[in-house]
Amino acid sequence: MNMRIPLAKPEILDSDIEAVVRVLRTPNLAMGPALAEFEQAIAAYIGVPHGVAVNSGTSALHLAVRCLDLQEGDEVIVPSFAFAAVANVLLQERLTPVFVEIDGRTLNTTPLAIEAAIGPRTRAVLVVHTLGYPAEIDAICEIARRHKLA
Repeated sequence: MNMRIPLAKPEILDSDIEAVVRVLRTPNLAMGPALAEFEQAIAAYIGVPHGVAVNSGTSALHLAVRCLDLQEGDEVIVPSFAFAAVANVLLQERLTPVFVEIDGRTLNTTPLAIEAAIGPRTRAVLVVHTLGYPAEIDAICEIARRHKLA
């Protein structure tokens, strides 16, 4: 039996299509009023003063890593199974990715694997919630706090 299991299935609502068409009918395909509205809505939802939209998840990840003020050669723990951008961003910032095994059921790193990988040069843990399945973030954050990691 040859069965296809999709990695991801997008859910695009009619309201999403209508929102895109509204923007396409304006002279502002980028940097227009819809962008400012989106940034303000996200900021309000999260409860922060400002929001910044970027062109991709990779760009967002790059900005987040830059905000951590990590130094060249610092180690960042990452899952062994993730999109290439995770390692690429760290390498572009001259950081050292430390890959840890994932749980075969959730495809996420586990607190136990993260704690075992912490070394003297470890400065951060980059958590990926694989395919929308949430990692054990509370336990991972506790480990990061205990070890004073970003």
